[in-house]
Amino acid sequence: MSLGNSITTFKNALADALVGARGAPGIKVEAVDQITSNLRRVTDGGSELVCGDSQFPSSVAQHLERAIELASLSDTDGSKAVLIDAFQRMVPWLPWYSRKNARQQCFEDGHANAEILGGQGIERRSDVTVGVTVIAPNLTYPDHHHPPEEVYLVLSQGSWRQDANPWQAPGFAGYIYNPPNIVHAMKSAETPLLAIWCLNPMAA
Repeated sequence: MSLGNSITTFKNALADALVGARGAPGIKVEAVDQITSNLRRVTDGGSELVCGDSQFPSSVAQHLERAIELASLSDTDGSKAVLIDAFQRMVPWLPWYSRKNARQQCFEDGHANAEILGGQGIERRSDVTVGVTVIAPNLTYPDHHHPPEEVYLVLSQGSWRQDANPWQAPGFAGYIYNPPNIVHAMKSAETPLLAIWCLNPMAA
C-alpha cells in the first residue's frame, strides 16, 4: 500500500472511530463532528504530502512496537484493526519529535510525538491537525496547553488529567476531550501509552 493510500485509509478509519466519541462522557459533540467532517473532506487539488526527515528515537522504538502489539491484542472486536494497520504503515514516514525537558531527561528520552495531518504533518492542511504520542511505561507527560480544542482516541492503557482534577483512565478505544487552553497532562501505566490526538483549529 502506498503512503498516500495509507493516509487515506487512516483518515477514514479515524473518522469512523471518532463517531463513537459522540456518546462518551465529557465529549463535546460539536468538536467531534467538526473534526470527523474535516477528516472526510477531500481538499481541492489534493493535499501536499511531505515525508518526515527525522528518525524515530531509538530509545522509544521498542515501546512503540509494544504499544502497537498491545493495541492489536486489545482490539478484540477488530473495530480498530484498519486504523492500527494504516498507522503502523506510516510510522517510517512520520516527522517524529520529542518535547524538551532539561529537568527530566528520562521523559525526553521516553516519549515521541509525530504530526500526521496539519501544518507540520506528512499531509499538509490547515483545517485539522492530527498526531500521535507514544510514552514509555511509568512516565508522565507534563502539564501543557494550546488554543485549539482537542479530542484524543486512546489506543492503550493510561491516564489523563485536566487542571487539578483527578486522573481519569478511559481505557483502550476511550476518548478524552480537552477544551481550548485547558492545562492537561497524561501518564502511562505499566505498559506504553499510545494515543492519537486531534486538534480543531477552527475552534481556536
